[in-house]
Amino acid sequence: MKKILHISGSLAAGGLEKVASQYAKYLQSDEVKVDYLVFNGKSSNIGFEDLVQRYGSRIFTISDPKANFMKFFMDFIKVLKQNGPYDIVHSHLFMASSYILFISKLNHVPLCIAQSHSIKRSEQSNVKNYMYPILRKILNYSADVFCASSYEAGIYLFGEKCFKNKGVVLQNPIDLDMYRYCKEQREQMRKKLHIDASQKVIGTIGRLVKSKNISFLLDYVNQCNLDVRILIIGDGVERSSLTKKIAEYQMEDRVIMLGNRSDIAELLSTMDVFVFPSRHEGFGMVLIEAMANGLDCIVNQDAIIDSICKLPNCHPLDGYDPVQWAKKTKQLLSTSRSTCYKEQIFALKEFSIERWLSIVKKMYRIQ
Repeated sequence: MKKILHISGSLAAGGLEKVASQYAKYLQSDEVKVDYLVFNGKSSNIGFEDLVQRYGSRIFTISDPKANFMKFFMDFIKVLKQNGPYDIVHSHLFMASSYILFISKLNHVPLCIAQSHSIKRSEQSNVKNYMYPILRKILNYSADVFCASSYEAGIYLFGEKCFKNKGVVLQNPIDLDMYRYCKEQREQMRKKLHIDASQKVIGTIGRLVKSKNISFLLDYVNQCNLDVRILIIGDGVERSSLTKKIAEYQMEDRVIMLGNRSDIAELLSTMDVFVFPSRHEGFGMVLIEAMANGLDCIVNQDAIIDSICKLPNCHPLDGYDPVQWAKKTKQLLSTSRSTCYKEQIFALKEFSIERWLSIVKKMYRIQ
């Protein structure tokens, strides 16, 4: 049996965590055992803990290295020794992958993999820039494979030279059929949310943090007085500031904040246009989900990787001009809502589960 340990920090509701959970769903078998390592204090009401446990994975919780590095160090070694030996340790944690994989290598893990999920450092990271060269050297020594959700994300974390030598682009997997548009779900969800059938709805999905820039969505809708209902799906530290802005703009009857949800496909079917004002994304998996549902997506062209910007339903804009975003929103709302045609699904095939799984098995050396 091949034993694999994924280190994601948490299994809360989020893009990185969702990707990490897919390994349990699609790899767990009699021949492959997938476990997860998370840190204290990293949890969510709606996450992927139940999903990975349903597929037979164990979840180990240890000290957060940011809180107490020495305790984390000892706890991590204990997990490796008591629950291994592991054939693979796969870390999803930006520069923290350097010392995680270094410890793994010292404990004789045969295959150490680091994965990059971002094209810009999170504003919540406490790793100082001057530490990057040191941590990157440790990462170069410790990682056997550099993995990234996009070429841009790989270059950002690992550097161009290293990523070209040992890099694997592993685009995040999407179950395209799961997100197909459904008229019945649209009607049912609109009734639940008290949205009239004729009302135009725009929406966004993501953590409520500064980098997702959801406040800009409220700004331009208010400034240009768009006649729309707004769905905001997700939770995070910016929730209170967004709530205050909604009150300031007197938009309480137009904005619905839904928090973390598991019924994403139904909510996508409820929308008419998907707005994604994020300032930076390593991949932007939710955009593929929205496009699989047939939604037109408005994005900042500098925040989204080229391979997504070129897709049929993606509408990249230059910068954050409120008038430009409002104009594009009005234009897309004036056309009939797409239910996702065959040519659109064909364009999304490179993000399919099947393609992702074939790359993972080759990387993991699974027959």
